[in-house]
Amino acid sequence: MQDLLRYSEREFHKGYNNTMKPEILGPGYATDALNCVLERDTIKKRNGYTIIGNDLGSKRGLGIHAHEESDGTKRIISLFDQSDDSNAELWAWTGSGNHAQVSGGTSFTADTDMNFETANDATYTFNATDASYKYDGSTAASVAAIPVTKYAKWFHNYMFCAGNSTTPSRLYFSNVDDPETWGGADYIDVNPNDGDEITGLHVLGDELVVTKRNRVWVLTGFTTASFAVTDLAERITGFGNISHRSMANIGNDLLFLSFIGTIPHIRSLQRTRYAVNVAGGIISEDIEGTLDGVNTAQLGRAASVFDGRRLYMGIANSSDTYNSLILIYDTVHKGFTRWTGLNPAAWCISTIGGQAELYFQEASADSVVYKLDTSTSDNGSAIDFSYTTRAFVCRGARGDVKADTKAKWKYLYMTADSGSDVDLTIETSPDTYTYESEDTMNLLGTSSVLPFTLPQPFGVPEMTRQRINIGRNPSHLLQYKFSQTEADKPVTIREYSVLFKPKKLRG
Repeated sequence: MQDLLRYSEREFHKGYNNTMKPEILGPGYATDALNCVLERDTIKKRNGYTIIGNDLGSKRGLGIHAHEESDGTKRIISLFDQSDDSNAELWAWTGSGNHAQVSGGTSFTADTDMNFETANDATYTFNATDASYKYDGSTAASVAAIPVTKYAKWFHNYMFCAGNSTTPSRLYFSNVDDPETWGGADYIDVNPNDGDEITGLHVLGDELVVTKRNRVWVLTGFTTASFAVTDLAERITGFGNISHRSMANIGNDLLFLSFIGTIPHIRSLQRTRYAVNVAGGIISEDIEGTLDGVNTAQLGRAASVFDGRRLYMGIANSSDTYNSLILIYDTVHKGFTRWTGLNPAAWCISTIGGQAELYFQEASADSVVYKLDTSTSDNGSAIDFSYTTRAFVCRGARGDVKADTKAKWKYLYMTADSGSDVDLTIETSPDTYTYESEDTMNLLGTSSVLPFTLPQPFGVPEMTRQRINIGRNPSHLLQYKFSQTEADKPVTIREYSVLFKPKKLRG
């Protein structure tokens, strides 16, 4: 009987880490987790998305919003360029059928991102170029009184807006309960002429968060009379937010994308138990290897959404000029995975389908809106799933690492959910760089059979297990990659074990 040592992995909730070397990662970590969800200590291939409405052309998304009124009227509105790039047009979807062009919303400036904010059952537009328009669920019309700005937030019965090209540090506010009435002096300059500009507005607790590239401020005083500079407080000094759409409130934290130096980071503004907002630090330390490879010239396009548990942050990867990479942060287990195959220009959460669901605009040259759902493909396209383990180093029977000793890697035992005719590809690498195929594992499972009285399948077990013989030469370490790249092929890995035998050192 072979005297083999083993590594057993049953917990996968820590996500991937490409900041540390693969051979020093601890149990539960992966080197990469692509297009998967790590939940209930399983590795699961992610679900896909489906188009809603119709394809409106070949232009990138400029903005999307869930318009929902107190009387039950619900729309998903989106902005796309006309085919000749002369203007941008506003479209509305009622939950079925095709998108319909919004009357009065056909003359926005082309190729200009649009942000939306709903107040008093109306949605208002903000792009820092055109006058703000009011959409009432049917038509759109301009509201000249609203300052021409880029960002807006309806908070404590005031409409706040900022991002004016002439006064980039100015925060405007409307009359109370009236987003369409503005006084000439109803504004606060947030540290003006400091070489910086307001980059976004959001809310955390009872504070309006006003971000700049290098600072984060909050408006703390709320009065029906007016606001003053004394109501401003600086919460973070030295770094701020790079993208208005990157900000997402996850309860007691506001997460956002920050960039100073060479590597961008996802940071947190945290609300303490004493109801004070303070700097929460960097949360993306584990994935600095990924963030070091994004296109820093396109960080202003980053777009996030929070589904109640996970943050989805779209960001332009490598030399891409649109959001081609989604960083998924599990706020419960504090781990990351990454998704490709979906390119969100902007997100929204709508209950138009009867429950809260995530929708996004395509950021590449395609005028479509998608819904994340339970489908097993990306609107018919295959999902490229892979999970790369940490590198397993030769060790002794007492658990001591023998990094200078080679091991004969004998077997890999895999356990996965069964029921689907899916071939999971298994590869190995002795250097964390070059991979060779070892085998495939079919996840259909073997039916139970009563061979005498009832010679037919008698149900399918919930899981299947397989031993893969490793045919490599001895090496100091070994790393595994599990992948599946076909459409409509679900994968759920429960656990795996690596069995090996240390080699004796030569004299």
